[in-house]
Formats: sequence, C-alpha cells, structure tokens
Amino acid sequence: MPHVIVIDIQEKLLGVMAEADALLANCIQFLQIAQELKLEILASEQNPSKLGPSVAPLQAFLGTPHTKEHFSAAPVLTPLLPAKAHLILLGIEAHVCVYQSAKDFLRAGFEVTILEDCTSSRDMRNKARALADLQHYGAHILSNEIVAFECMQTYTHPSFRAISKLIK
Repeated sequence: MPHVIVIDIQEKLLGVMAEADALLANCIQFLQIAQELKLEILASEQNPSKLGPSVAPLQAFLGTPHTKEHFSAAPVLTPLLPAKAHLILLGIEAHVCVYQSAKDFLRAGFEVTILEDCTSSRDMRNKARALADLQHYGAHILSNEIVAFECMQTYTHPSFRAISKLIK
C-alpha cells in the first residue's frame, strides 16, 4: 500500500496560497480517504517556530509532524519509509518543498504520485511549471479521486461505500 506524505501545510503558509480554501477541503477529503484505507500518513513542517504548526483541521490525521530544515522532506522522512515504496505527496508550496521532495524521492527510487488538487503555490504558474517538470522526471500527477479508486481497484473493496460517500 502507498504511504501518504503531507508537506508543510502550516498556518502561515496556507493563508497565502492560491485557492487556499479548495486546497484545504481537498486535503481533508484525501486524508479521510487515506485514513479509511489505513494508509500510513507522515507529515513534515518547515521551521514551525516561524511558520506555525500544521493547520488545525489536518492535525487529527497527521500524528507528530517531522520538523525539517531542508526544503525537501526526503532527508527526514526517507529513513522512516520502506525502500522503493509508493509515495503519495500533497502539500505546499508545489514549486518549492513539494517539488524538491518529489525529486529527491524519485532519485532515491521511490514511486511518486502528486495529488494535483492537494497542492498549491502562491502563484499557480509556478505550480504548473513544477508539476510539469516532475511529470517529466517520472512522477504521476493525479487527483485525489483517481488515487482513491486506484487504491481500491474494485467496487467490492471493503472501503468502497465509505469512500464513495466522501467523494460525492
């Protein structure tokens, strides 16, 4: 099963993101899906003493976030992951921390999927450039709904009904 990586969805960052309300709603929806599927969820925070903790609506899903100094979350999270795991990334900013994390995870041999509807940047042009470049490097750029159904594979999956209700 994939592992979910939540990158820096923190108090002082979220408010300046493009389409912040939709981003937060999509992230909550996917984390509910991940929880229903019993996927492991790991989170990072960039300099939480200055940027604040992960936003309150996400905290119940995250456990204890891992503080990082690099823009990439890979240095602090890679030791916690099985080799060559499939990682599902969401977070901010798409063109800085998500971008550098994804590139580092890809270089380390992980399969990387980025949830396009669960990432943002202050300027959406930067998000678009970053996601296009990451796709070139081998990352999958998908939506949370596509990934949810990919994880289940069939309508007979025990979580199908619960996840279908979350998506509608």
